[in-house]
Amino acid sequence: MKIITRPNEAVVENQLTPNQASFCKGYSTLDHLHALNMAIKKCHEYNLRLSIFIITFASSEVAIDDWRGVHEGDTLSPKLFILCLQYVLNSISWAQRGLKVGSQRLPYLTYADDIVLLARDVDELQSMADDLSTACAAIGLKVNVAKTKWLSTKDARHQLHLCGKPNERVTSFIYLGQLLNWPRDHKEINCRLAAGWAAFNKCKLFFTALRIQMKLK
Repeated sequence: MKIITRPNEAVVENQLTPNQASFCKGYSTLDHLHALNMAIKKCHEYNLRLSIFIITFASSEVAIDDWRGVHEGDTLSPKLFILCLQYVLNSISWAQRGLKVGSQRLPYLTYADDIVLLARDVDELQSMADDLSTACAAIGLKVNVAKTKWLSTKDARHQLHLCGKPNERVTSFIYLGQLLNWPRDHKEINCRLAAGWAAFNKCKLFFTALRIQMKLK
């Protein structure tokens, strides 16, 4: 299958926008984590309003005749998925929507099916979420309303809805393995320190064993 996948990698990546960082050469989770952290940091520094919608999709079971085609787990499978998702995102008008960064607009960040919508205005964020939910439903993707959360630096009295149901407002959430929160604090640093010590303690007997040469430690 690699014979088919490798020649098509460039074709697939040319169809994706920089907002999609999964399964692309030169991109990783760190790119989106840095972008999102910088957005939160700068809005905090300049006292700007920022609202974030963390979209989570529901698992769907669709009966497919698999006598031919790409099997689940194949290296081509995730690329086809993000192409379908990109098709959905491209069908939405993002003009003049999203967080303004210099002369550019940043309406969303997506890593595989992890989508984060960004906006300065809560009403605009609601409109973007509605459009995304409608566009995804057209290809069989459903948003898990119960797991979809939103965060805002202000607008405490607002309430966002999706598919006619209210969404929970949170002060922190896990995105691509990292804790992001508002107000900003050192919880993520503490979590990383704790994880580091936990990893060290698992190997403590090895590191403190006198019979093992130092060069092997």
